[in-house]
Amino acid sequence: MPTVGYTATRGVQLTVPYFVPLADNLDLLLSPSLMSRQGFLADGELTWRVPEFGGVISVRASGLYQFDPSAFAT
Repeated sequence: MPTVGYTATRGVQLTVPYFVPLADNLDLLLSPSLMSRQGFLADGELTWRVPEFGGVISVRASGLYQFDPSAFAT
């Protein structure tokens, strides 16, 4: 479900998740976000259900491309 929000540090944020089933026991969730003050955030999670072991393996990664890095320099 797409979400829209606002914070003072990020500005207006729009997130549109995409669910990609890769196999019966493997799927990918991509959640790109566009933020008016920060930039573009790419977020993804790969989930592998392993019934032989009765568990789940999840790997999550994200990266941010800032439109103006100097705006947040400390």
